[in-house]
Amino acid sequence: MTIRLFHHLKKRKVLYYLLLLLFSTHVAQATHIVGGEMDLRHTVFNYYELTLNLYFDDINGSPDAYDYGLTAAIYAKRTNKIVQRVILPRTQDTFVAYTNPACEASSLRTRHLVYNAQVELTETYYADPAGYYVVVERCCRNGTINNIEEPGNAGQTFYLEFPAIVRDGEPFYNSSPHVFPPLSDYACKGELFYYDFAGTDPDGDSLVYEMATPLNGHATYDDPIPQLPGPAPYSLIRWLPGFSTEQQIPGNPALNIDRQTGRLQVRPSQLGLFVFSIRCSEYRDGVKIGEVRRDFQLKVISCPDNQKPNLTARLPGQTRAYQPGRDTLRLALDQDRCVPLRFTDPDAASRLTLSLHPVNFTGGLPTLTLKQGTVRTTGQPDTLASQLCFAECIDTQGKVYLLDVVVADNGCSLPKRDTVRIAFIGTGPPNAPPTLTTTAKQPLKVRAGTWVTFDLLATDPDGDAVTLTMRGKDFGADWRKAELTQTPGKGQIKGTFRWQVPCPERYYKKYAFIFEATTTYCDRPETARVEVVIDIDDSNVPPKVMTTAPTTRPLVVHPGQLLSFQVVGTDADQDTVDLWANVRGYPASSSAELLWERKAGRSEGTYNWQAPCIEQDSVLYHVGFYASSLFCNYAPYDTVSVPVLVIRNNAPPVLTSTAGPAPLRVRPGQLLSFDLLAVDPDSNAVTLTWAGQGFSPADVGAQLTQQAHGAQQQGRFRWQVPCPVAGKSRYEFEFTATDVPCGEVKTAHLRVPVQIEDTNSPPTLSSSLFAAAPAPLLLRQLPGTTLEATLTGLDLDQDPLTLTARGVGFDLATAGMHFTAQNGTGQAAGTFRWDARCTEEFPEGYEVVFEVQEAGCQPQPRQQTVRFVVADPEPQAFVPPNIFTPNHDGQNEVFTLPMLPADICAQRFASIKVFNRWGKQVYASTDRGFSWDGGGLPGGVYFYLIDFVNRPQFKGYVTIAY
Repeated sequence: MTIRLFHHLKKRKVLYYLLLLLFSTHVAQATHIVGGEMDLRHTVFNYYELTLNLYFDDINGSPDAYDYGLTAAIYAKRTNKIVQRVILPRTQDTFVAYTNPACEASSLRTRHLVYNAQVELTETYYADPAGYYVVVERCCRNGTINNIEEPGNAGQTFYLEFPAIVRDGEPFYNSSPHVFPPLSDYACKGELFYYDFAGTDPDGDSLVYEMATPLNGHATYDDPIPQLPGPAPYSLIRWLPGFSTEQQIPGNPALNIDRQTGRLQVRPSQLGLFVFSIRCSEYRDGVKIGEVRRDFQLKVISCPDNQKPNLTARLPGQTRAYQPGRDTLRLALDQDRCVPLRFTDPDAASRLTLSLHPVNFTGGLPTLTLKQGTVRTTGQPDTLASQLCFAECIDTQGKVYLLDVVVADNGCSLPKRDTVRIAFIGTGPPNAPPTLTTTAKQPLKVRAGTWVTFDLLATDPDGDAVTLTMRGKDFGADWRKAELTQTPGKGQIKGTFRWQVPCPERYYKKYAFIFEATTTYCDRPETARVEVVIDIDDSNVPPKVMTTAPTTRPLVVHPGQLLSFQVVGTDADQDTVDLWANVRGYPASSSAELLWERKAGRSEGTYNWQAPCIEQDSVLYHVGFYASSLFCNYAPYDTVSVPVLVIRNNAPPVLTSTAGPAPLRVRPGQLLSFDLLAVDPDSNAVTLTWAGQGFSPADVGAQLTQQAHGAQQQGRFRWQVPCPVAGKSRYEFEFTATDVPCGEVKTAHLRVPVQIEDTNSPPTLSSSLFAAAPAPLLLRQLPGTTLEATLTGLDLDQDPLTLTARGVGFDLATAGMHFTAQNGTGQAAGTFRWDARCTEEFPEGYEVVFEVQEAGCQPQPRQQTVRFVVADPEPQAFVPPNIFTPNHDGQNEVFTLPMLPADICAQRFASIKVFNRWGKQVYASTDRGFSWDGGGLPGGVYFYLIDFVNRPQFKGYVTIAY
């Protein structure tokens, strides 16, 4: 939640009073305040979180004083004038915990209420070197307080000082000390009470603590929450007799605080409830820069007696007790590193706890084998034993470290303690620190909007695991969307930094990124650091605008004429360029437009403007062109002016064609085409129309396609000439070009007569078939052979020709015939192929009609019929063997006739029969591949008879010899 209520912004006062009205609903005159303090923490850039910690008496406090919100006011220290109001809503409500919950007192319970909001502190109002203070006022304190006058009417002023946010022209960021531990415990009369009241400072500033008199301020019983907390000076509370700043809680010692550590202690001598105040001053380089006040109260009661526990230690290998201030524990890697401890308590059933507190060092602590136990009760010893063991990794860097070993009992209100301070020296195992390198070439000066990329390499010589982190110096690197991608490896890690540089903000022209490579060995971190400073270059070169139109002399145009030229805007810094235009002295009109597109570092466009109609003879206009580029919220621009002189004068258009001399003589089927061009001397827009004399062009299939090119109109005339109708062979086409600038019509006409000439000569059909075949064109072909022939059609009139072939009463393909044609204009070619094969269906042959057809108004086709017959083959003579010897010698064992004439079409082998000399049939077969082994017949001459189908019978003899 961010509330910025500057006193000079009147419109925001409404919000302030609405919130104040809401938070003031439950204002009541009641006692409830235990104490509290304020905190101002820097977050990012000029933003801070303002927090009020208020401690509320949950026992005696009135519920009506349980505020939903409070008002803070910020004043200038030099003038005590208001700078800013801030509404602080309540965001947290918790109870303060006791050190020992077993000691909780029913008369003491404290709530911790947190009120906070985010505020913006700008250098305009927070640059005074004297600094500023923020204050919240609330009444009233607890009425049961015993050391001030009229506590139920006493208010509390929560007060914090902070420095200017600018020093020597540079940002000066600071966070106030915070995390003061709240006090919930009570003190016992006559017993030493102690508490760590120290705060921490996130900037590492020095803190000094001192007792102070609580501030009363302007809040009263009748006005417990002032509408606006008032400025300094603030009234103080009034001490009762016997009390003062130095004696806020009487005792031996009286309440006091260590200036350096913030440790609070008192051995109270009186019972009661006492308010006290601590002032924490913040120093940087020896100069005070801030202050925080913390008010609180402490209750003193009578408690049962509690005796102090006892703790002893001895060095390893020795029998006598360790003597603080005299003995020093020296830790070696190969020696016993454990210190024996013994602790006890005179009180019965006392629960003892050991704890370790480093005095002059930070980091890892040794371990305890036993941390707590109970003594002097049934089943438990009178004395407990433990060991304080130091890890091998502890390294004091040659210094003597002091460690307080403390035993504490469970007495109320605070434990009684005994401490043994052990001095020790230790040397850890050797370890080399990591290294961190970068490819960034410094100094880096980068223009806003560009990407910065570089690599980092963190390595550890010992091969230990390395972590790589990134942070911004006085800014959040993540908030600025900087990226660090990492690739881990063994003993190393690689990082890649990427950042799109933003526009500078106020003082932020330089960003320092801090990269740290860290290895941890023996709980001891070793860090290597690299700082990369990126300086933002916010210089900007204005864009330039140029045009192809002249700028030193007027462009002369006529009304209605389309003016067009190129416009280019460029930017030397490669910024995005925008273009726009306007005509001075002429109202905005849709007749003018600038069409453009962006490219890298430039924009290119075309400006089109149709010159307007004018009443005067001439008018001079100025067309202005502008180019602007946006860079970091700054938009410089450039301009150029083009003078345009509009003259009122109109010349008729000019219409020409490529048709040739008239009339155009064409033949039916011819594609007639020519181009037309309509041009206006004044560059006015031109229209092109056409018509036929006594006919409609569309009805006869004529076409006119058009295309505009600026002030020109182009046309393409196309007509597939038809056959002339009776009595009409001449057609006249009329074309008209028209321009109408400002209502003044001018035309140009062009007539194109077309004469259709339709004379026709018949085509011719020729082929090698016709030349080879005798009348009446009969061709014979043996089966199994192929006949191929070509056909040609010619036409002197160049009419389109088509060649065809068809069978009379049959399909060409079923007869093994194929015909292909390449048809064309004035010429056609065909190929005929016949694979002759036996047939019984058409014994008289096949009749094929070849035809050439012309496409014309009066076609005269030509055709030729050819009959194709499958011829019977001539008988073939053959000489059969006349002897065979079936004597099993493997030579000439059987009688076969492989040389028989082949079966062709209807001429086929039927059978063979063998007879002896007495005419008796001794062998027969219908297989032309027969094989006769003699059948064991006696040697001698045998006669055979071979029958064929559709072929003469064959007779012969053969001799069987053994």
